[in-house]
Amino acid sequence: MDTAEIQKILDTEGDVAADYLEELLEIADLDGDIDIFTEGDRAHVSIVTDSDVLVGRDGEVLSALQELARLAVMTETGKRSRLMLDVAGFREKRRAELQGLATEAIVEVKETGEPARLSAMNAFERKVVHDVVAAAGLVSESEGQEPNRYVVIKKGEYGATLASEAGSFTLPCYPLQTVLDPTGAGDSFAGGFIGYLAWAASCEDPDLRRATAIGTVMASRCVESFGLDSLAGTTTRDIYDRYFALKRMVEFQELPEGL
Repeated sequence: MDTAEIQKILDTEGDVAADYLEELLEIADLDGDIDIFTEGDRAHVSIVTDSDVLVGRDGEVLSALQELARLAVMTETGKRSRLMLDVAGFREKRRAELQGLATEAIVEVKETGEPARLSAMNAFERKVVHDVVAAAGLVSESEGQEPNRYVVIKKGEYGATLASEAGSFTLPCYPLQTVLDPTGAGDSFAGGFIGYLAWAASCEDPDLRRATAIGTVMASRCVESFGLDSLAGTTTRDIYDRYFALKRMVEFQELPEGL
């Protein structure tokens, strides 16, 4: 699907949502102007008003209204929508607050090397934090279950540690000359780790260690490009070569007797 087709779909989503919201405002006897625009790969609709009736406490009404607008779009087009809705500039204000919060957490992580766990956030809020963290060259993951899902910011270049009954095993990140985008590195590690264990049909310590190495290799492939380009082009030979290169980096011999 080319850019023009994608833009046409997003324009349709915005128009359908705007018609639905305009009718809702009329029924509720509320004043407000509706702006439609696209940003990235999403349609955005904003209700410009001085009233916060459609925002609610902590944006609860806004979130519900956004889901209704998405449902209206899906009813019309037959496809799920990722449309974003803002009312009275609430999301933009919240975005600025979250960017500041994420920046402070990033400074803390860089200074201490310890992960920073933020408070529970909705999907929109977590996305804002993930974007700020990725731009800073760090790694973030969402953990927990809704409505208590939160973001953990990590200094991803520290590598991975496996702890089991057999002991602990630590691998550094695979050294790269260039890191273009760390987004998805954690998921790529998890995919490589779980994928190897599924292939090996074993969770014994040697296979857990190999899985950790495979996960590290896949994470290193992920960060070398934007999106899925590098991962999509990864071959079995690429994985083997990087796996054994990593093995050689951390492998060393025992000290000779009598030293």
